[in-house]
Amino acid sequence: MQNVSNQYKQSIRRREKNRGYIRVVLGLYHLQAQKHVQINKEKNDLLYFSDIREPFLGGLADRIYAMPEQGFSRVDGSMYFAPSANAGYDYYNNGIVTNAILGNIYIDFGGEEYDIKGLTIDFGDYYPVDFTIKTDQEEKNYRENDKRYWRTEDVFDKTTFIQIKPARMVNGAGRLRILRFSCGITNTFTNEEVIRYSGREHVSPVCETLPSNDVSLTVANYDSYYSPDNPGSALAYMETGQEIRVAFGYDVDGNGDIEWLPEKLSYLKEWSANESEAQFTATDIFDHMTGIYYKGMFREEGISLYDLAEDVFADAGITNYFIDSYLKEIIVQNPIPAVSHPAALQMIANAGRSVLLENRKGMVVIYPAFVPKMEAGADNQTWYSDVGNILADEEKIWYATASKGFTAVDGSMKFLPRQGDDLLLTGYISESVWRKDGDREGHWDGEMPKIMLRMESTYTVFSIGIRFQEYAPEQICINTYQDGELLEQIVVDEPGMDYRLNHDFFDFDQMEFVFTKGIPNARIFVSHVTIGENTDYRLRRTHELISAPVAVRQNKIKDVSVSFHSYKETVETVVVASEEITVPYDGYEYLVYFRKPSYGLSLFISENSGVGSRAAIRAEMTESSNYYAKIRFTGVVEETTISYSISGYEYSVEEQKYVAGYNRNGESKAWSNPLVGTQEHAKILEEWIAAYYLGDVDYQMEWTGDPSVDANDLFELETKYGNVLVKSYENTLHFNGRWTGSMKARKVVG
Repeated sequence: MQNVSNQYKQSIRRREKNRGYIRVVLGLYHLQAQKHVQINKEKNDLLYFSDIREPFLGGLADRIYAMPEQGFSRVDGSMYFAPSANAGYDYYNNGIVTNAILGNIYIDFGGEEYDIKGLTIDFGDYYPVDFTIKTDQEEKNYRENDKRYWRTEDVFDKTTFIQIKPARMVNGAGRLRILRFSCGITNTFTNEEVIRYSGREHVSPVCETLPSNDVSLTVANYDSYYSPDNPGSALAYMETGQEIRVAFGYDVDGNGDIEWLPEKLSYLKEWSANESEAQFTATDIFDHMTGIYYKGMFREEGISLYDLAEDVFADAGITNYFIDSYLKEIIVQNPIPAVSHPAALQMIANAGRSVLLENRKGMVVIYPAFVPKMEAGADNQTWYSDVGNILADEEKIWYATASKGFTAVDGSMKFLPRQGDDLLLTGYISESVWRKDGDREGHWDGEMPKIMLRMESTYTVFSIGIRFQEYAPEQICINTYQDGELLEQIVVDEPGMDYRLNHDFFDFDQMEFVFTKGIPNARIFVSHVTIGENTDYRLRRTHELISAPVAVRQNKIKDVSVSFHSYKETVETVVVASEEITVPYDGYEYLVYFRKPSYGLSLFISENSGVGSRAAIRAEMTESSNYYAKIRFTGVVEETTISYSISGYEYSVEEQKYVAGYNRNGESKAWSNPLVGTQEHAKILEEWIAAYYLGDVDYQMEWTGDPSVDANDLFELETKYGNVLVKSYENTLHFNGRWTGSMKARKVVG
C-alpha cells in the first residue's frame, strides 16, 4: 500500500468519489542502440573532466563546473571550481563537454547500424539554439531551439554514428554539452488519450507462485500515429522490454488539488493498432528474466539467504533490488537447482518466510511476511525498571520513589526491595529526572531517557500507542530506522497519559521513543507500548464494496508436511558429462551442464581429438558449480573437433519430512523447498505455511478500486457476520474515466 495523505484516505473512502487522473509514459527507446551508444575518443576533442558514460546511462549531472565561457559562470554558489587536470581527483558528472567553443560531439554505436526514431537530449541550461545533426545518410538542420531538454521524432535510419554541430549557443560563445542522451522519445498519455486501462497484480503470501504484474492499455490513435500502414508509424520502432510508466492522480478535495501516486513501472510485451485505437500490453521484470541459474553449490560451512540472493541477482544482471537484512540470519547449505532466476529467487524468499515482488519503481524486493518478534531496550533506566515488560499489556506494579506523584500512601504503591531481590512486574522507569528552575529551560539531570524497540525483521504498522503512569512528559520524539538509517522522525507535544498515533510507519526494523521534555521533578514511567494495527484499510459493505464478497471455504487441513534434504558425498566416481564438440578458435569457452548435483570434478580430452597440432591443444575448467562447468580451450590453430569428458562424484540426496497435524480429517498439504536442509528449518517453515493454509476462506470482491492499493496488502473486510482480516493476493484495477477494481484475498489467522 502506498503512503498517501490523510486527506486522500478520507476522500477516496467516501461513497462518492472525486475525479481520478491517469498519466502514462511510454518510452520508445531503441534498447540495443542505447546499449551500444558510446563516445569515440579519437573523433572527439573533449574537456578533461568529461564523463563519457553517464549521459548514456541516465546519470544526473547536478554539480556543474564554472568555465570561462560567455554568460556561463555564476557566482551564486550554484557552480563549482573544476580540479586541475591529472590532479588525481574524482570529477563530478558534468556530462560530455567539448574542449573548443562551439565544438562538435561525435557519437557512434561501436560499429553497429540501427534504425532510430527520435532523439531526446538534455543539453543543460546552456543549450544550442541552431545546430545540425549529421548521420550516415543525411544532415538535418534545427533552428530556434529554446529548450535544454530537446527532442525530435525525426527518423535516423541505417545509422552508425550521430554528430552534433552547434552553430549558435543560447549564451553566445559557449561549449556544447550533453548531460543525457537517449536513442528515442517518450510519449505521454493522459485522460484525454487513454480509452481503457487495466492492471492486474498477483503476489503469493508464501511464494507458492511467482509474482506477476500485467498491464493492458488502449489509447486513441490520433493521426494514425501508431497505424502499421503509416510509413512513419511509431509501431515500427517499438521493442519488447521498453518501459511503460503509469501514474494515477486523485482530486482529494474536488477543487483540482491532485495528489499523484508513485509511477508503476512495467515492460512492453505486445502491441497492435487499428485506425482509431492502439493497444499495448506490458508485464513485470520476472517475465523478462529468461536466464537459468546454474551456480548452485553445496556449502558445508553454509551461506546466508541474503548472500545467496545477491549471487542470483548478479548472475541475472539485476542491479535494482532490495533484500531485507533478516535474510542474513538464515543460513543454508543446500544448492539451488538449475532453475530460472525468478524460480531461484522464489526458493530463497520462501526459505526465509518472505515474499517476492516487484515494487512500483521496478525494484525486485524480498522482505519477511510474518509478524516479527520484538525486543524492548532502554537507555537510562533505574535498577528496578524492567523495560521488557512494556510489550505485555498487563497491569504494572509501581514502587514509591522520589518522583512527583510516586509517594502515595494509600496502598497503591510498594516499598522498594533491596537491590538483588526479586522485583514485581514493573514497566520502564527512567534514571534521570526532569529539572526546571524558575523560568529557565528545563533539562534532564542525566542522560536523556530513551526506549528502543528492535524488530526481528522489517515491519509496517499504521498506529502506535504508549501509556504513561501518573504523569505524561511534555514532549516525545518518535524515530524509525531501517538497517541503522533514520527513516522518519515525529515530534509529539503533550502526548497525554494514554497516547495513540494513527500514522503510517513503513518498513522499519527499529523504533525509538526519545523523551525530550519531562515534567518538573518527575521521572518517565511507561507501563505499555502498543505497536498497533498492521492495516488501517476497511472494506465496507456500503462504501468500498460494490456487491457482497463471494466467500469460498477451502477444505480442512489434516496436516502439513515440509520436506528437508540432506546432501551426502558418495565414493564412486562417475562420468557426469561427455561430448564431442567443435572448437572454432583459440580461447573458446564452452559451458557444460550436469543432470545431477556433482562435485570433485576432473576434465579429460581424448588423445584422438583434433586435427593437425593435437598435442598443443589444452583444456581447463575455469568455472564450476554443482550444476555446470566452463571449459576453456587453448592452443587451437584452426577449427577442431574435440572429445571431452568430466568425471566426478554425484551427491546422494536423502529426503525426509517434518509433519504437523491439525485436524482428524481433511486435506494433506505437502511442501518441498530444495534449500531446506534441517528439521529445525522445516519446522519454522511449516508453521508459517500452515498459518496461511489455516486461513481457510478465500474471498472474491468487486469494489470501487483505489490506485494506492497493491497486491499483498492487508484489509479489514466487513462481512454480514462481522469483520475479518484478509490479505490480498490478487488486485486488479480498471480505469476508463473512473476506477473500478476486483480483488482476491485470503483470511488471515493467528
